[in-house]
Amino acid sequence: MAAGSGFLTLSRVARPASHVGIVARWAQRRLRITGQAVTLERRRLFILPTGAGLGYGAMLAVMLLFALNYNNSMIFAATFLLAGIAINAIWQTHRNLLGLRIEAEPPATPLGGLPSQLVLRLGIPDARPRPAIVCQLAEDKHTPHDCDILATTALRIDLPPMRRGRRQIPEIRISTRYPLGLFRAWSLLRFPQPLLVAPAPAPRDLYRPIGTGASAQGARARFGEDDDVFAGLRPYRHGDPPHSIAWRATARSESLLSKQFESETGMHVRWLRWEDTPLLDTETRLSVLCRWVLDADANGAPYGLALPGSEIPPNTGTHHRRQCLEMLALYETGT
Repeated sequence: MAAGSGFLTLSRVARPASHVGIVARWAQRRLRITGQAVTLERRRLFILPTGAGLGYGAMLAVMLLFALNYNNSMIFAATFLLAGIAINAIWQTHRNLLGLRIEAEPPATPLGGLPSQLVLRLGIPDARPRPAIVCQLAEDKHTPHDCDILATTALRIDLPPMRRGRRQIPEIRISTRYPLGLFRAWSLLRFPQPLLVAPAPAPRDLYRPIGTGASAQGARARFGEDDDVFAGLRPYRHGDPPHSIAWRATARSESLLSKQFESETGMHVRWLRWEDTPLLDTETRLSVLCRWVLDADANGAPYGLALPGSEIPPNTGTHHRRQCLEMLALYETGT
């Protein structure tokens, strides 16, 4: 399946044969975790004959025995010609992966118990196309999908559902059997960046957050405002009074930020608080908070998140949602 600069979705693939599994475990010990991008150098590539390659070798052995037994020059010539083709195939198979650069883009705070996708960007160091490349999870069990890399290509690989917390990106296997299918070259990709998996969101409308009245009072107490409720931060505008400048947030960022209050936005601030969740187990309460975060983000109104011992001030936007989901992902996980 050819691809230019678009996205390809790869399904899960078959588990390797037992002898390949032994070699793969040896490769796992040999290959170290690298950075966010991996370049396939010679020391990172492995190659073994496939079942067809073993059959091809057995055929060459039989042909050689016939040639020796009958002293037939034509059989000798055919045997050495086919052997030369096999040797050239080894080089071509290895060369098809050599120099590929793979960069991983993990999903931004995937939700626990739900599938997500890892984006791999594959680049080639020259203009030579790389046909019949397969990327797959190392432990996948479904049919592989091949792709031809003609330029920088983005591949989407389905990740299995994971539990809440800090997780590692599963090992990725990249392989090829090009050009004849007699040999299989592969490498294992291990990326260091962690996946922060948020709790599985509770069913929609099963638990509704408490209204904003108590939350607004809490916001006033926390931010010291008598008449208005803190709604978030915004870029400084000329004419903002000095007392409205968020000095601590400004010190952590590269630009001047001002506090924004509910009266300026025309929207009610919603605090999503641990104590407002049902008195159930920890994971269920985190799931409820996760659902509230997703719903509040979809509504577009400022919202804050308060857990025992930590809180995130009200704000809006993708970055704010990710901060809230990451805090839920790491709650009481020891990291």
